[in-house]
Amino acid sequence: GSPPTLPERTPPMTATTATTATTAPSSGRAWIAPLLLALVSVALYVPTLKHEFAYDDYFLIANNGSMKPAAEHIGAAFDLFGKEYWEGVNPDQAETMRAVGQALWRPLTLFVWALVVFANGIGETWPFHVLSILGNVAVVLLLHTLIVRLWGRRRLAFVATLLFALHPLHSEAVAYIAGLSDVLSAAAVLGGV
Repeated sequence: GSPPTLPERTPPMTATTATTATTAPSSGRAWIAPLLLALVSVALYVPTLKHEFAYDDYFLIANNGSMKPAAEHIGAAFDLFGKEYWEGVNPDQAETMRAVGQALWRPLTLFVWALVVFANGIGETWPFHVLSILGNVAVVLLLHTLIVRLWGRRRLAFVATLLFALHPLHSEAVAYIAGLSDVLSAAAVLGGV
């Protein structure tokens, strides 16, 4: 048989076609839908501000020997880029958990938590929840923007994003502090698209 051929090249995108493909007609009130989505996203998770550390939150933040130095100096936050996700947890009972060698590396999550620890200490949990809530708002707004850019239909984008924001599947990622890695991952993917 004949060798495989590459598909024909599409014509280059001009400034005119790029604008047409990525923006929907705007009526001057295009900011209302994103504002409503952000408000719904915040209102939905405001009750979590009173929640304490739960399950892995306790191990990963409150009882993590790698996290505690961040309360004293910000340089410790940068050290977390060289550590595994579970490294340093339960330092008083290290034998109960194999913390190293799991090949689980989430440096941005650890770094962001360390910045909160540096700014506020470990005792209060509400700053960690604020971080998760704001991250979720960013994900919701990025999704709305992506849908508008793909289909150019603002109503469709609003309804689809509202369903996404209200869906209970996301409650663990937002209400559970350890779920920040999921929120950051979603923001990175949607922001990259």
